[in-house]
Amino acid sequence: MILERVEKDGLVKGVYDSSNVIASSYDKSSKELKVIFKGGNTYIYEGVTDSDFMRFETAESQGKVLNSNIKSYNFTKGDKVDADAIVNRIKKLKIEELVKFETGMGEFMVKCNDDFLTNGSFDLKMINQLEHMITSYKTMRK
Repeated sequence: MILERVEKDGLVKGVYDSSNVIASSYDKSSKELKVIFKGGNTYIYEGVTDSDFMRFETAESQGKVLNSNIKSYNFTKGDKVDADAIVNRIKKLKIEELVKFETGMGEFMVKCNDDFLTNGSFDLKMINQLEHMITSYKTMRK
């Protein structure tokens, strides 16, 4: 899952919460996709279409799309990189995301409480939304 995306001058850089893929860069003009793995290995895939890159970038699992769509492209092995800085960035982004989520969840719970005090009951839609938020929160905390 993508955590951060920066696009500038036709170069799209992404950081991911994935079991093996930690980052990528995609050059829209040359159609080169550079994928960085947790161990620091890099692979550069040539001629990757915009649609295949979009599938990769927006997937819940970059590894699955890499295996099903990207690995069919010609590639070269790139230089090994120090992945520690990227892994630390991922940890920071996940903490920031969790804090935002917790803040939003707290605000929503206050709204539920206010609604209960006003109406004397909870709205079923709000209860379902809270249940969904709690399930998402459990997933994020893993």
